[in-house]
Amino acid sequence: MSNVKPRPHLVGASSDYMENMELLADRGIQFKACRNTLKKLCAVGSVCITEDALPAFVEVVPAGISEIVRKQREGYVYVKP
Repeated sequence: MSNVKPRPHLVGASSDYMENMELLADRGIQFKACRNTLKKLCAVGSVCITEDALPAFVEVVPAGISEIVRKQREGYVYVKP
């Protein structure tokens, strides 16, 4: 799991990034988006990304930090970029 700053330019992008993400998803890599961050970005007028606008392989979780804690309890290690 990666905890990186929002990348709104990836949504709807026909780019190498999206193609690579799709290939990784096909190989079992999971991509998750924080619902809290999506709401915050829209509230501050930065960018509004709806859950429907995200690629099908992206799962929206209520809170990214909760997902990190859950994964750590499962034995994953969090490495901050």
